[in-house]
Order: sequence, then C-alpha cells, then structure tokens
Amino acid sequence: MSPAFCKLLGYTQEELVGKSYDEVTVPRTNNIPLVLEMFLKVGYMSGIWVLSHRGGTKLFVRYESVIRKDGLFESQMELFAAGA
Repeated sequence: MSPAFCKLLGYTQEELVGKSYDEVTVPRTNNIPLVLEMFLKVGYMSGIWVLSHRGGTKLFVRYESVIRKDGLFESQMELFAAGA
C-alpha cells in the first residue's frame, strides 16, 4: 500500500499489513464478503467506500480497483469527504 493511503488512514504501512477490510471501514457500510466475491468474479470495481481513520473520522472515497495479471489488487482512490 502506498504511503499516501497509510497517511490517509493514520497508520504506518507495518500496522496496516494484515488488517482486514473490516478493520479499516466503517461498520455496516458494505457487505464486504459479497463485494469481494463480486470483485473476484468480475476483476474490476468502482464506486464509493467509507473508510475509517485511526482516530474514528469517516473518510468517503471514490475508488477504482482491478485485479492485475499477477493476481494483486490495484486501486486508485480519491478522498471527497470526511466527517465524524
């Protein structure tokens, strides 16, 4: 993950490695198992995700994600709102 993503969430890269999506998203904003299943089937997704900063601030991001040929996920995100 990029230094900018780590900074956005308020964690170091070492702290984020191994965390699940549930640990960095706002509870009950996405059905993560369903979203991941669809992403793995299609190989592409875009939309809005609500992440949670380490301090609890909700971060609304637009994202576009693909599964690369080497099997890794690549995402581009744009922060468009933040709030309590």
